[in-house]
Amino acid sequence: MYLKMQSMPLRTAFAWLAAFVIMVTQGCGGGSGSSGSSDAVRTICAPAPTNSTSIDLSGVTVQQLDDDKRWVASLMTQNYLWPNDTPAVNAQDSAYSNASAPYDSLKAYFQALLSPLVISSGRKKDRYSYVSTVRATAAYYEGNSVTGLGLEWGKVADPGIFRLRYIEPDSAAARTSGLQRGDTLVKVQGVTWTEAGATSQARQLWNGGINPSTACRTTLEVRRNGESLTLAVDSAPYIPQSVPLTRILIDKNKQAVGYVHFTDYTAPAEAALIEAINRFKAAKVSDVVVDMRYNGGGYLYVANALASMLSIPATTNNKVFYSAQYGPNSGRSQDNKNFAAQACIMSSDYTCTRSDDLPHLGLARVYVLTTGSTCSASEAVINGLRGVDVQVITLGQKTCGKPYGFQSNTHNGIAYFPI
Repeated sequence: MYLKMQSMPLRTAFAWLAAFVIMVTQGCGGGSGSSGSSDAVRTICAPAPTNSTSIDLSGVTVQQLDDDKRWVASLMTQNYLWPNDTPAVNAQDSAYSNASAPYDSLKAYFQALLSPLVISSGRKKDRYSYVSTVRATAAYYEGNSVTGLGLEWGKVADPGIFRLRYIEPDSAAARTSGLQRGDTLVKVQGVTWTEAGATSQARQLWNGGINPSTACRTTLEVRRNGESLTLAVDSAPYIPQSVPLTRILIDKNKQAVGYVHFTDYTAPAEAALIEAINRFKAAKVSDVVVDMRYNGGGYLYVANALASMLSIPATTNNKVFYSAQYGPNSGRSQDNKNFAAQACIMSSDYTCTRSDDLPHLGLARVYVLTTGSTCSASEAVINGLRGVDVQVITLGQKTCGKPYGFQSNTHNGIAYFPI
């Protein structure tokens, strides 16, 4: 099961800049502010076509829109957590019937079937269900190479002000762009946010420039310490790092403290976390700080493994880590998952390849760094540990508050994730 903050994949949708942050990077890109970008990528990122999601559509094999729409409607009836909230939608509406853009049409139809209800906070009840492609989903969750800038922007309070908070360590941007964490975005391809809001073409320029799915070069103007810098940034293949940094620090009492920066609950994350915990165990750390400020979630089995490794085995033995409740038409009963005792190390066919015992730190207290982008599986770790009386001290902002998950439902190369 996936438990992830993802209304739309951040790498593939315009909403990344506003509120939904998934993939972030670790610390600083360095640099002097000069371009230095590789000459291997010269094509300027062009505006995405109207209604395009900018996602890589390779592998999508839709032949008949009507057949696929019937499949989507059946999926929502059977699997959606709130099927009684689904509005009446005319499947033949032109918004869902563009045969030349089947992915966009089916995505729009899926979104039209989501619960439109608004909760007491004023936000939509379902702001999480989303659509991607099978290929893009596998690339992300299996930790394969993806194409993009590898940048994560966080919105500041002022309208249209975005600050760079993470650069993927393996990306071309980290190696050559000169961008630094904390840079404020001013222009994309010479267009300001205000200008981008004026026309759909300008908005597409921002979308295609800041979040390209193909190899290209884009020009970003940023502000740093009161100075404006114009930098060329390459979109190129890179492998996201779910655990980009671990450190052992010594506190004022000369006690070892473990720090782990953790960004995504993907398949490679479990092995990386096991390595980090083993390192902390060898150093006899007295405390651990888990930095999940930008961790939007992912696989729950990885969250289970992390919580289990941090805690005391005697307190988690035969205890429930999470309980899943399914939609009323799914035919599935409540599913309880106990704290894990053994590693999984998932293979590409979604089966566990290892059964060795997980290492344990046996901590009674854990520190977690949080923001509003600390979501889903990250919150499951916090709540799961508290459920077995581990003191979890959160430092930072209030987490996003998402107790919902999804499972991938695939059809003709498209992956649907209804809550």
